[in-house]
Amino acid sequence: GRRGGEKTRRRGGEEARKPGGVLLARGASVRTGWIGSAVRLSRMRYQDLVVWQRAMELVEEIYRTTAQLPASERFGLSSQMRRSARSIAANIAEGYGRGRTGDYRRHLSFAHGSLFELQTDLDLVVRLSFLDSADVLRAQTLGTEVGRMLTALQRSLRSTRAGGGPDA
Repeated sequence: GRRGGEKTRRRGGEEARKPGGVLLARGASVRTGWIGSAVRLSRMRYQDLVVWQRAMELVEEIYRTTAQLPASERFGLSSQMRRSARSIAANIAEGYGRGRTGDYRRHLSFAHGSLFELQTDLDLVVRLSFLDSADVLRAQTLGTEVGRMLTALQRSLRSTRAGGGPDA
C-alpha cells in the first residue's frame, strides 16, 4: 500500500530485490521512497541476507576442503583459510547488526578483503600441489559468487544514503 510517499512491496516466498536487481533476501519486504531507492528492510535478520547465506556455504566448503590438506598445514594454511572464510560471514553479520549504513559498508569492505585473502590461499594450495584445482573448484565458484554479491551490495549502499541494510 501507499503511505506518506512510501511504497511497500511484499513478496512472500519470493526473492526481494532492491531496485537495480540486488538480491537482498527471500521473503523480505522492501520499502521504497519516491525515487525508488530501498530505505529499510522490515523484519529482516542478517540470516535472511542471501549474501550471508552464500558466505556460510563457503565456510562449510572451506572446512571440507581444508580437511584434505596435509597434517603439516593444520596450523598454517588450513587454520588461516578457515579464519578467512569465517571472517567473511561474520563481517557481513556484524556490519548489518551495527545498525548504521556507514558501519555496514565498512564491514562489507572487510568481508571483501577476507574473501581476497581466502581466494589467494586457494590459489596457493594448488600452486604448492597440496590439492588439485578440481578439489578447490566449488570453493572458488562460491567465492566468486559471494564476491559479486558483496560488490553489488556495496554499490547499492553507495548509491543511496540509506540503503538495503540497517537504518542510516
